[in-house]
This record gives sequence, C-alpha cells and structure tokens, in this order.
Amino acid sequence: MKERLKNERIKELETKREQRMLEALKKWRKLLPNWSNIRDHNMIKLWEIGLPPKVRGSIWMLVLKSGESIEFKALVQSALQILENQKNHSTAGIERKYVHDVKSLEIDIAKTLPELNLFQVSCPMYDDLKEVLLATALSLINYGYKAGMANLAAMFLLNMNKECAFDCLCRLFERNFFQIIHSSDADKNIPDLYSAFMSLELHENTLVSMYTTLFPLEISSRIWDCVFLYGEVYLFKAALGYLKLIKPKILNQSLEWIMPMLKKSLAIEENQLFEKINSIRIDDDAFCGF
Repeated sequence: MKERLKNERIKELETKREQRMLEALKKWRKLLPNWSNIRDHNMIKLWEIGLPPKVRGSIWMLVLKSGESIEFKALVQSALQILENQKNHSTAGIERKYVHDVKSLEIDIAKTLPELNLFQVSCPMYDDLKEVLLATALSLINYGYKAGMANLAAMFLLNMNKECAFDCLCRLFERNFFQIIHSSDADKNIPDLYSAFMSLELHENTLVSMYTTLFPLEISSRIWDCVFLYGEVYLFKAALGYLKLIKPKILNQSLEWIMPMLKKSLAIEENQLFEKINSIRIDDDAFCGF
C-alpha cells in the first residue's frame, strides 16, 4: 500500500513537471528572439523553475556567449598524437602531465551518469564525451583535468553538439569555475552541521561533487539553469541547501556512516530541495558570477 502511494505520488509529480515544461516552452519560444531585453521579473521566475530541455542548450550558450569551436578538431588530433607518443615513450614535461590527466578523465567517464547508459565504453555518446574531455584537458593544460569535468561535459552534450560542449566547458573553467571556498558562509547558515563536517575533515570536493553526481538528471539540470541565471554562487547554495535538507540524517553520525551516503543519490523531492536552496543566504560579492 505504501509503495503504491509512493509510485502514484512520483507519477503525479512527473506529470505536473511535464505540463509545466510544455507551458514554459511556449513562453521561451516567444522570449528568445528578444534575448537581450528579457531580464525582467517574469523571466527570472520562469527561469527558476527549470528551462525546457528543447531550449536549454541554446540558453546556456547565450549566457556563456559560446558557439561551435573551430579549434576543437585540431585539439582532438593533437591529443591523440600525444597519446600515441606516450606509447612510444616519447612524451616529456607537460605532455606527461597531460597523459596523467587522460588517465583521470578515463576513470571519470566510467562513472558518468551510469543510469543513462550513454557515456560508458561502447555506449552511443562515449566517443563524443572522450573527445570533449581530451580537447578540454589539452586546451586548459596548465589548469589540468579536474574531477567532475566528465559529468559537466556530459550535461552539455545532452543539450548541444560536441563542438559547443567543448567551448562551454572551457569557458567555465577559464573563469575558475570550481574555485569555491566552501567554508565562506556555512558556519553562519548551518553552524551545527558545519561544525560536524569540519570535525570530520570533509573537504570542499565533497560539497562540489554533490550537484554533479548525487541528484537526478532533472534536478541537476535545473541547478545548472540557476547557475547560469545567478552565477557560480548558486552552486555553493545548492550544496548547502542539500546538506540542510539531509541535516537530520547526518548529524551525530560517524565518518564511516556519512561518506557512503554522500556518494549515492538519496530519494529527495525537487520542491523541498529548492526550498532549502532558496533559504540559504550568501554574500554574492564574495563570488565572481557570470
């Protein structure tokens, strides 16, 4: 009985979401031709509920001032040449660092959105994802490959072609997108939870990975929609909002109990999560937005 009611509730929420997206799509198709003049209150409210998948990629690219990169194919070829040189033990210096980055990204690819069965070896979008990451890691070779890039690249690829996905990913990391200091306001918003995390020596990577690996695709996409609306500060707000939501479950727990839980997706309701996110107050001036 309880399981049946749960499934009915899930189906009801999915139906409402689909109806909301269909209505939003009609509005966005009217707004997009006047993109430069639509940053008003009504548009923001429409954006906050999540962008319709059919226009999401276009809007993300407009925000980032992105397009198809003419460098993409050449970078992929250069990357493949470096890897070929490595087989012959003829790499040196920064190329060796690149080879190490490639090993890291290959590990990440294997764990990227596994529920979709799109990005792993022999899956339909594996080659596109690997090419985007090879090109990005080479373009940003001094910055280096960062854990989580594969998830971000996959999110872009679900909404645009690989040339555009590469350009968007590079533009984000060129803005030091992941340089978010996780301790900035946590002690003010959730002091008891913050103290618990600090005492367990959990690091910022744990917080940063939440919005790319823990949430269902629909919620992750909506979070990214809001990131492009409000800037990178929203990523931190999303992580804090999530922690605030699961706060009763993790306080007074051991590290051995918490860590496995933070690495798997929990059953959460979308509206409840975004209510918690919106309750977080952070000084926007402390972060560099888009």
